[in-house]
Amino acid sequence: MTDNPSSARPAERWTALLIAGVTALAAIGGTVAAFLALKKPDHPETVAVTSSSVAAAPSSPAAAASPTVSAAPSGPVSPAASTDPAIPSGAVFLDGATPERGAGNLKQLPSAYRGKPGFEHALAVACVSPGQKYAEVVYEIRGAYARFGTTMLGVPARSGDLGARMQLWVYSDPRKDDANTQTNPPPVSRESTAGKAVPVDVSIEGVWSLRLQIRCDSTTDLVVLRDPWLLAS
Repeated sequence: MTDNPSSARPAERWTALLIAGVTALAAIGGTVAAFLALKKPDHPETVAVTSSSVAAAPSSPAAAASPTVSAAPSGPVSPAASTDPAIPSGAVFLDGATPERGAGNLKQLPSAYRGKPGFEHALAVACVSPGQKYAEVVYEIRGAYARFGTTMLGVPARSGDLGARMQLWVYSDPRKDDANTQTNPPPVSRESTAGKAVPVDVSIEGVWSLRLQIRCDSTTDLVVLRDPWLLAS
């Protein structure tokens, strides 16, 4: 029996079409793969960022460069308790304050009192300022305190001069621009001789400046103020 050529041709055509379709799909797949390769990043690793891995930026360049500096106290401070039982609880001491005027009249504490109990915050004041008959030390307290206290001791330049007199005058000054100076209370004075301890406790309610004035018989004498203190209103 002889084969019919016309019956084989449709099958050949279908086979050819199938091969062409597979070839086309393969070409399309290669194109897509090449495109994806072009879009792939150089560093595909994923990095997780958390709040702990990022340092907070300073608010300004100056904040990053400058350390925090605590402001110096503007008034008296209380670095340690005094051993003097007469000082009330809550008092602050003048040795931690910078005088408004008269700082040059503060002198080194005599060696007889240095390191002694009750003299941890003591001040030594000269008797006379250059060109004056007295010496003053002024503290601006701006009405923040109600009482001032200390124990005054006269220290003559010559140890045998037991009759030398030293005076402490406590002035309560109003504010400089306060026109009503009639309310300024009169000064309080205390007198001591060599080595004699004289207690001082003065009301300074509403006082703007505390002025301590020293007067002596001899210009070379000293007055020691034992742990001078202020008590708040």
